[in-house]
Amino acid sequence: ESTRTGCAVIVIAHSCAMTDRGVHRRLEPIRRSLSQRSFSRRSLSTCSDVGRIGAVGGGASVGGDGDDRDGDDSDDSTFDFDVSTLSLVSLRNAYSRTLLDRFYEEIMIPTFPLEDERDDLEDWVCGLDPRVRSDDDGVAMDVLVLVCSEETTDGADDRCGYDFKDDDGLIIVAGCAVEYYIRSNVGLVSYVAVSPNFRRLGVMCTLNGEAQRTLRQLAVSHDKTPRAVFAETNTVDAGDAPPEAIEARHKALYRLGYRLLEFPYKQPPLAEDGNVFGNIALLVHCGVSNKTEVEHQIDTSIIVEFVLDFYGSVFGYEPDDLQKYEHCSYYKLVKWFETRNSITAIQYGLPFYDVASRFENEMREECGADAH
Repeated sequence: ESTRTGCAVIVIAHSCAMTDRGVHRRLEPIRRSLSQRSFSRRSLSTCSDVGRIGAVGGGASVGGDGDDRDGDDSDDSTFDFDVSTLSLVSLRNAYSRTLLDRFYEEIMIPTFPLEDERDDLEDWVCGLDPRVRSDDDGVAMDVLVLVCSEETTDGADDRCGYDFKDDDGLIIVAGCAVEYYIRSNVGLVSYVAVSPNFRRLGVMCTLNGEAQRTLRQLAVSHDKTPRAVFAETNTVDAGDAPPEAIEARHKALYRLGYRLLEFPYKQPPLAEDGNVFGNIALLVHCGVSNKTEVEHQIDTSIIVEFVLDFYGSVFGYEPDDLQKYEHCSYYKLVKWFETRNSITAIQYGLPFYDVASRFENEMREECGADAH
């Protein structure tokens, strides 16, 4: 990986990108779909309408409004990608600050303008940059970026991936962020984003599969096997998109094998001075088998340990750090639920709804003022 001051340059070395034969083979269906579609330069010059795994297939549409104004020099011509350059880049294994910045600026910020809902870029840098990252803070992460080039890359190895040396010709097709929580031994697929230009190509399914594999690899590096893989999704009441768009997200997640946990979940603060984010549901990945669902429950302790691990990753893991959030109303709700429910049910059906509000009301009726 190389960056050059004064000009945007990305070099993804063959030996560092996720370019093994397996990944190359799993991307082949997307290559075939790409080869059958032409793209407008105008559409690719606007900001993408993408989202966290909770906003699959949507999010707030940001970018050009499509109006033809006087003096608009947008290019309406079409072009075909060099589909042989389609590659999946692990920013943990092939760190590039330039590519990370582009993914964050072009995808994350337009989709998540509220800071309380979006991971801070510098936190990602600390989790990915090999010069500063450490898993001692309890979380190992990766950001996978699916990229393609408009230009033909000469001299590339057909089975191993490609060097993208010209940032101007690099297109970000999709990306996802995953976090492995070491103490609780669970994975979180925190963000999955697919540009609208590349939907209905099988990108979402492929990227989710790579996210699951990456989480397993992160766990194996700590001599473990993940006890569960979670994901978050905004509910219809979150208001970040029209109800029909949110319902479409839920259906997409359901097809990928995610199911709703009957657990009172709110996203813990992403920073010490941040806020808890509500109107969100916690999902667990149960696979994509069409066979009769067998597992209808999960040990509550697994979820609670994940939530506490999440808090610890923000506030610290030392005993004295607990006092920073033990008086938080959501922390109290989690501990109240744990004492009354050793098992959490898995809901097999749609829609994915807000579970927390129901249990908040139950705790309030039972505990009164002590619930606050």
